[in-house]
Amino acid sequence: MWLYPVNAVLLAASALTALLDSPASLLGLAAVIIAVNVITGYRMGTPWALPTNRGFLTCVALSALCVALAQAVGNPSGPAWPVVLVAAAAASIYSIGSILHYRSTRR
Repeated sequence: MWLYPVNAVLLAASALTALLDSPASLLGLAAVIIAVNVITGYRMGTPWALPTNRGFLTCVALSALCVALAQAVGNPSGPAWPVVLVAAAAASIYSIGSILHYRSTRR
C-alpha cells in the first residue's frame, strides 16, 4: 500500500526535474522508481509482473505523459508554475490509478 504514494511523489519529482539544469537528475529519479518497484516486487514474489487493470494502466500512461510534457515545457530560467502544475497533475492522475488498482486487487 505504501508503494502508491511513493510512486506518486517520485513521478511529481521527475516532472519537477525540468526546472533543473541537469538532465541526469531525471535519469537518476527514473532509476530510483524502477529500483523501488523491482525490489518491492521481489519481496512480493512477482518482480516483473505488470498490472492488468486498464484504469490503472491508463492513469500510469497519462501521468507519464504529464512528466514528458513537463520536460518539454520546463525551462530553468522561465516561469516554474507550468511545470509545478503538470507535476501535480502527474501525481494526482497516478493517485487515481492507484485507487483503481487497489480496489481491484486489494494489494
